[in-house]
Amino acid sequence: MGMIYTEIEQYKIWLKNNLTEERYLHSLGTAEVAKELALRFNLDVKKAELAGLIHDCAKCLDKDALLDLMKNCKTLSEEELNNIKTYHAPAGEVLAQKEFGIVDEEILSAIRWHTIGKIGMSDFDKIIFILTYLLNRFFGNFFLYRQSHIKTKIGAVYCSTIALAAVVSLFAMT
Repeated sequence: MGMIYTEIEQYKIWLKNNLTEERYLHSLGTAEVAKELALRFNLDVKKAELAGLIHDCAKCLDKDALLDLMKNCKTLSEEELNNIKTYHAPAGEVLAQKEFGIVDEEILSAIRWHTIGKIGMSDFDKIIFILTYLLNRFFGNFFLYRQSHIKTKIGAVYCSTIALAAVVSLFAMT
């Protein structure tokens, strides 16, 4: 088992060393907007930030490393094995447990289901799921473009407004 991380900065150092710059910035952005949404929906802000930050912790691992981690995933379906683009979610759940010592089921579930979703998602699952969809598909390299704290805050507010509308819609469906 890896080190049990106690400070958000420790996670950031690990991610900075193990993700591409683009993926690292995406993770920072997801954490930032997840905090705002958690605040809006009266959820645990620190938990939302952590789930957003580490949801892609396995994204830059090679296929063999992903498959090795996935052997320890309890909820792996045959369909998931057919799409390498989603391997990082179940592998990330296992990596978060092994490397970071994460035991919180809501955080682990948000990591696990952020790519394909599932029936009966928790509020944290929904937030990370919709943010991943929005930030990857509609904002692309938006967080790479940010060059100042002002742009960061404006971008986060803009993203969180759109995400808020999407999450409200998703919450209304359950």
